[in-house]
Amino acid sequence: LGLSVESTPFGDVIVDQAGSSLYMFAPDSGGESTCVDDCQAKWPPLFADEIPALDGIDPAAVSLVERPDGNVVAV
Repeated sequence: LGLSVESTPFGDVIVDQAGSSLYMFAPDSGGESTCVDDCQAKWPPLFADEIPALDGIDPAAVSLVERPDGNVVAV
């Protein structure tokens, strides 16, 4: 599992190893993941047991958060 920065016509974006863009869910703050149920179906989280390998991304910008269902996601 790895994340990197990709240049696009819309600017630089963070992508996973498959090249899919990752998005921040603004209400997810303060160490809490709130995108569940329908939200999760539309915007799948990045499940991770550890901080992913990062290429061109400040490691301080990524953390792990436990969700209400017990799964851990990178945010």
